[in-house]
Amino acid sequence: MKRFPFEITLQPRLSETDMLGHINNTVAGVWYEAGRTNVMDLMYKTVPEFDQLMMAVRTEIDYVAELFYGDDVTVYTGIERLGNSSLVYYQEIWQKDKCCGRARTTLVHVDRQTRRSSRLPDPLRDFLNRYVLEADRDGD
Repeated sequence: MKRFPFEITLQPRLSETDMLGHINNTVAGVWYEAGRTNVMDLMYKTVPEFDQLMMAVRTEIDYVAELFYGDDVTVYTGIERLGNSSLVYYQEIWQKDKCCGRARTTLVHVDRQTRRSSRLPDPLRDFLNRYVLEADRDGD
């Protein structure tokens, strides 16, 4: 498995299951967001001059295997790519030593005043560069 700089373990709730007894597909997006929240929280604590907005503009989710109630899931998160004004998160959800899903989410840095995309500030870019994943990902 890849080395991810961030991970969070979650307990699936019974209310997140569907009639077939597995986790509903809409829940994965919530779990991926929980994984990204770890990065955002650290960013706000580490980069005090960061007062801009990051807006999600695209999310791709690949459902690789079913997820079930009763066993914890781990959401792994890293930065796949830094652009001029955007970044792409790469994430995986694992349960019982098996990758069950992959996601990519693109966020754009938006100037709070103009509400337009703007270049990632250097302190933010320096912070995010620490968490860029290595290029040789398994099967991707």
